[in-house]
Amino acid sequence: MKAKCVLFDLDGTLINSIPLIRESFRYATRKVLGRELPDKLLLANVGKPLEEQMEAIDREKAKDLVEAYREYNHLHHDEKVKCYPGIKRLLSELKKNGVKVGVVTSKSRYLALRGLEVCEIIEYVDSLVAADDVSIHKPSPEPIIKCLETLNCSKEEGVFVGDSPFDIRAGKDAGLYTIAVPFGPFTVEQLKAESPDRFCFSVSELGKALTSMHKQ
Repeated sequence: MKAKCVLFDLDGTLINSIPLIRESFRYATRKVLGRELPDKLLLANVGKPLEEQMEAIDREKAKDLVEAYREYNHLHHDEKVKCYPGIKRLLSELKKNGVKVGVVTSKSRYLALRGLEVCEIIEYVDSLVAADDVSIHKPSPEPIIKCLETLNCSKEEGVFVGDSPFDIRAGKDAGLYTIAVPFGPFTVEQLKAESPDRFCFSVSELGKALTSMHKQ
């Protein structure tokens, strides 16, 4: 295939926000539930909308958990969120080669834009589809299909890159070639269970893979 459009997940794929996410969950559960929960439970659904993640922890107190999470997350966001080394250069090369870049995330548009701005990569993004923009979220393919439409790309021309099982499942169901990057909280085994088309274990490897696919 010849990749004309590359769509990325955001957290754990382009930006390293996982430590902040972990700390925000810990703060919220301590404040609202009064107890510590294991990271395996807290991070099990990262990649889905925050409300769904909190409902999985405690359905009755999900709203309070979301508020507490956002209280901590928004306060510490700019100081703790970092771009993965090499991502800015990778995106720049894609743009130089005429590849359209999309971002598909289950977080709010406000916070997604803030993360892209803090990491100084917003200029490389042609389309952003966030939680506010669709009614059904990953692992549904709907947000990926919407992003393809805004980029005027077909599924045969698209690649989806993500760090979670929900990303890979959504990408495959949308009909795209999928690349798993185990940069986030999920293990290689968890990602393998979704049968991605390819693994890339570093930003450098990802850049070489995408460049090769574009030049085919």
